Amino acid sequence: MKQLRRLAYDTSKVMHVLSSSKISDHWKEKVLPRYAGSIFTSSLFLMLFLILILFSFAVVYTLIFTFINGHSLFPFVNGELSIAIKSIALWSTQIYAFAFGIIYAVARGRLSYRRKNQPAQENNTSSGRLGLSSENFAKKGESYSFFSKWFHYIALNSSAIREVAFDIDCLVSGFKDKAEPSTSFDCHAASNGSSVFASSSDFPAVASSSDSPAVASSSDSPAVASSSDSPAVASSSDFPAVASSSDFPAVASSSDFPAVASSSDFPAVASSSDFPVVVSSGDSPVFVTGLARSGTTILLEALYSTGDFATLTYRDMPFVTAPFLWRKISKGHAVKGDLKERAHKDRLLVNYDSPEAFEEVFWKTVSSDGYISADSLGIHNEDSECIVKYRKFVHNIIKSWQLLDKPSSFRYLAKNNNNLLRIKMLKKAFPAGLIVVPFRNPLDHAASLLRQHSHFVELHAKDKFALQYMNWLGHHEFGLNMKPFCFSSGTLPENREETENISYWLRYWLSVYGYLVTRHGEDVFFFDYDAFCENPSESLEFLSKALKIDKEKLSSFEDSVKTAINYGRLDDSSVSFEVRQLHDQLKAMALN
Repeated sequence: MKQLRRLAYDTSKVMHVLSSSKISDHWKEKVLPRYAGSIFTSSLFLMLFLILILFSFAVVYTLIFTFINGHSLFPFVNGELSIAIKSIALWSTQIYAFAFGIIYAVARGRLSYRRKNQPAQENNTSSGRLGLSSENFAKKGESYSFFSKWFHYIALNSSAIREVAFDIDCLVSGFKDKAEPSTSFDCHAASNGSSVFASSSDFPAVASSSDSPAVASSSDSPAVASSSDSPAVASSSDFPAVASSSDFPAVASSSDFPAVASSSDFPAVASSSDFPVVVSSGDSPVFVTGLARSGTTILLEALYSTGDFATLTYRDMPFVTAPFLWRKISKGHAVKGDLKERAHKDRLLVNYDSPEAFEEVFWKTVSSDGYISADSLGIHNEDSECIVKYRKFVHNIIKSWQLLDKPSSFRYLAKNNNNLLRIKMLKKAFPAGLIVVPFRNPLDHAASLLRQHSHFVELHAKDKFALQYMNWLGHHEFGLNMKPFCFSSGTLPENREETENISYWLRYWLSVYGYLVTRHGEDVFFFDYDAFCENPSESLEFLSKALKIDKEKLSSFEDSVKTAINYGRLDDSSVSFEVRQLHDQLKAMALN
């Protein structure tokens, strides 16, 4: 109704301006484009709203029609859809639909009147986000309503819908393809860049997105489980010995990682003028990425608490690729939700305004899942078109935050573990961008990964929607369809049973961080999660200097940092020499 009133108002103003003899043609030319843009935006909103209504009506009617007539509840499977569609065009159907609409409009009007005359009460059973209750952040997918599941399916399952939503968002947000002043870009040496697989045998054939369900949206969070969830590992007997160096590829040897192509294999990026401008050169975005359970979520929340960053939150679901349009539509209907412990059971509390790793939905859309294989995630090779679209996406997110009557200047903040696959692409998209990679004690890290993997395997076996939902989000850290980063030959497990052994997760830790040190040591900031938990004040001070953040704003997060859970001693015989050596190297390179 708001958009309809806006359209009527703008239209009347235009007619008044055009018919007025007191307004010169010069000023008419100045004013009319503004009204034209406003009328177009309102018309677009109304068109999308009508399309949604018609689609919903068609789906509901088809299901009811087939059920009443004794057909399958899913007529599109049995070829009976055409019968239902033809019946929609009948006059009797239209009359019934009109009558039902009148009844609904009257009933809704009376209910709205009653609500306005009742004492205001916060409704924690609905989020203004299509029936998602606050408990859904802590419970399993079965607490989602049927309508909510269908809406998420429509918004997230089809890459075509996600891409159309992104294109419309760019149009509505007013994105302009302007050139940015030339900014030098130094990707250091080619040896520190993205790797290119030498042969197709390095990875299995890429499967369709339907083949690869994913894991939990918050899987990239730090391992901060309560002590009751995971008892401390005091003796080495709790873990199988992994003493032999043959179990782990040597970190120093470049042969363990895929060959890196020469710089001639990629188009030169001499100037950032090749890409549309999004933010000023001084507002460098911050990318938090790393192996799951390394501390990425607590680091994200610390940065987000400053109020200086724009990022994706739970409120951006399910239209992640249209953050500006979705926030514009839904901001007047959002309600608050209580903080609840999330599905990981790791002491982290979330609500609708909590930041989360939803960015991967965009990358899946623009790349058509090209980096996702049947059992692993490969390097996301550089693509100039993806880079341009990513800058547009960041622009739309920042613009969406400017709708909240907050300061107009924001830096973009993203937490996405899969960004490890595209570090070089991030550096090309934003040469001034800062990438932070947290790490932790490898034994604690591996034990936490094992614990969460077992937890989500059980969860996914019980709840298929949770499995599908996380597949839409592009999270593959653990669970029934865990897909590891394939940085070296030691990354992939030999079988599913191997992932139930901590020795595999230690080997995986060695592979991922060995790749980062070898290939991207100069491109990222390593952040010691254990030192952060032990001395938050000092670590936050180092972080504020490195990322150019107001120290006072960041220091207010100190009280939110909890003590890390220790699962065992690093000098335990279950930890190989190579793992301990790499951990020492990371600590020496850490900014804190």
